[in-house]
Order: sequence, then C-alpha cells, then structure tokens
Amino acid sequence: MEPKWQLKIVKPSILSHFLPYGYPDSVSTSYLSFITYSFIASVSSATSMVLSTQALLLAIGVGSNHAPPIAGAFNWILKDGIGQIGGVYFASKVSSSSLTIDSDPKRWRILSALALDGATMLETLCPLFPHYFLPLASIANIGKNIGFLTASASRASIHQALVKRDNLGDITAKAGSQSTAASLVGTSIGIILSPLLGNDTIHISLLVFTLSSIHIFYTCRSLRFVTLTTLNRSRLDLLLQEYFKNSTQIGTDHNQIRPESISQVESLWPFSFYYKDWLKVGCSLSELCPDGIEQLTFLRDLLGADEKYIICPSWNHDTGIYSTGSTCVKLTFFEDATRRDILRGMTHAYALRVCITNHPRHHNKRCYESEIITQSYNVMKMHFDKLILTLANHGWNVEGSQCRVMEGAAAVRLRIDTKYEG
Repeated sequence: MEPKWQLKIVKPSILSHFLPYGYPDSVSTSYLSFITYSFIASVSSATSMVLSTQALLLAIGVGSNHAPPIAGAFNWILKDGIGQIGGVYFASKVSSSSLTIDSDPKRWRILSALALDGATMLETLCPLFPHYFLPLASIANIGKNIGFLTASASRASIHQALVKRDNLGDITAKAGSQSTAASLVGTSIGIILSPLLGNDTIHISLLVFTLSSIHIFYTCRSLRFVTLTTLNRSRLDLLLQEYFKNSTQIGTDHNQIRPESISQVESLWPFSFYYKDWLKVGCSLSELCPDGIEQLTFLRDLLGADEKYIICPSWNHDTGIYSTGSTCVKLTFFEDATRRDILRGMTHAYALRVCITNHPRHHNKRCYESEIITQSYNVMKMHFDKLILTLANHGWNVEGSQCRVMEGAAAVRLRIDTKYEG
C-alpha cells in the first residue's frame, strides 16, 4: 500500500527546490511514494559505487610501492574505453530488436539496476584477481554502461506516467536534482565507510552485496507506484486473463483491470517473460497449417476476409486437443494488422482457450476446428466492443497506445497476395 505520510511545502522550504512546481496537484498521487523509494535506492547505489571504486584502486595497486603508476592508469583508461564500446553495441542491438524499451520501461529499469549492481559486485572482486584486472574491470564497465543507458532510456516513459499538468520537463528536471542529492548523500556515506573497511575485500564485497540488495528492492518498490496505461503483451495478458477469468463471468466489470491494480501485480523482472505456455503468437505457416494451403483457406474462411489474423487450436492425437502445460492455441497476424486487429486476435485467443477448456475433445479434427473457432469467434465479437469500452472507462489508453504484442524474434507475420486468391 502507498505510504500514508503527507508532505506539505511551506515556502521557502529547501524541499521545494526538489519537487515539481505546483506539487502535489501537478503530479500523480503516487509521486511522493515513487521518489521516496527511488531516493533510498539511489543512495544505496551511490554508496556501493564508492566502495567498488575503492576496490578497483586496490586492484591496480594504488598505495602499493610495487605498482607502476603508468600501467595502472593505462588499464583504467582502457577498461573505460572497452566499457563504452560495449554500451554502444548494446544500444544498437536493443534498437533493432522487438524488445523495445518504450513497450516495457519498468522491466528495463530493473534490468538497469541489475546491470549496475552486477557490475559493482564484479568490481569489488577485482582485488582478489589482480592479474585479471583488465578483463574483469572491462566487463564490469560494460555492465555499468548498459545500466546507465537503459536507465536513461526508460526514464521518459516512467516520468510520463507521473505527469498531471503537461509538465514532463519539470518532473524530469526535478528528478535530476533528486538524483544529484541522493548521489551526494550516498557518496558521503561511502567516504565515511571507506577508511573503516580499509583493504578488507571480503567485508567490502559483503557490504556492497547488501547495498545492492537494498537498491534492487527499493527500485522494485518504487516502480509499483508507476501506473502505465499503455498496453503491451504483459499488461494485455493480465487484463484478458482477468476479463476471461471463467466462462460464466465473461464481460463482468472487474475493478481488478484498473491500471493501478495491474501495476501491483505485473511482473517487473526482465527475464520472466510473459509468453503463456498455452498461446504461441507468430507461428510459421507450416506450424500453423501443417496440412498446407487447404487448411489455411479453411481457417481464414471461418473468420472472414476482414480479420487480419489466423487462429487455430493445436491438435494432439494422444490426449485430444487440450492438455495443461502445452500449447493449445496458435495465433499469427497478417503483415498489415493494425492495433485493433491485434487486440481482436488476442481477445479471440483467450475466448478460444475458454471454449477449449469447456470442450477439450472431439473425434474429428476438422469438425472440432470449425466448431471451436466459430464458437470462440462469436464470443469475441459479442464482447470485444464492451471490452474496449471497459478498458477505456478504467483509464487504459486503448486508442492512443501502440499495442506491442511482443511476438518474439522468431515470430512471423503472413502476407496474402490478393491476385492469387479466389
């Protein structure tokens, strides 16, 4: 739950320099909670970076009479250069992939925290392996650059969710001030702790691990107060799962589909991707229609030429059509599918799963496909407009958002050449 404290600014309070103009009316109601937890996370991160820098200096022999200063400086510069090149390469790969930062800024923000903390931990281990300083420090620096890049790239979408009066620039500027203040506090704490730890690498590593855990925990906690109203695969899955909770409650107006509720339950971990084991999106034509063009024509005729997707249940000769834990619905969009087509296709997939669950077996594959697809298609058409209206009424940006289905790198889309039809 959101902390129940209230912050009142009495000018000229010093806090007014760190909060957007017109606070609290100019930002979302969860703004204070977000920046409070973010501040704690930033302080712990800044403290651990001071200690990891101390470990790096120990690794290159600072303070040792046997350490050549030129060699140490050269290694330091070289590891920075390698780290920057690695960061540039990472940014180029992200921009060319389907896993765009704008579609899921929370997960990328967590990835940023993990990369930074992992790099910091690796730096603290460098004194234990001084002969491998360059490769270890270079890998750590690559991790830091990845962390800084993803944090910077995801910041705009996160801040946009806090905007209330078209004041994104002001919120971003104050976020910079808050980050600077947290860095100063964290650096001060690190400077105080540094002489107490001295050259004890084990204790430095244990403290950095503790600080990194705090950083991750409070970063996750802060993101729970960021309410995104745009649709991506994860949030769409949660919404449709709630909407189609069971066949007797389809279309019920659930409060659990509000953006604030979804924000509390959506997964934030970057590698816990949300592909449902029962649904595969972006199947190849051979996988979707193993019987060839005849089956493709049959499936398309069931939906009509206006629909921009093909959907079918997965047939299992041993167990029937449906078994828990296996793919039972396959969905592929056409090349020219719009945002609305994607929403229709995904809604149909959930309706199809409900129908499969209620009628899992049939003696004839073709008859089963015809019955189950037609039945679920009618359910989708019956409830689709109401679903879109319900989402809009609960605050979801259905019309203005880009629905990123996240089909995956190996996913395909179909192209129907009309001159060969008929």
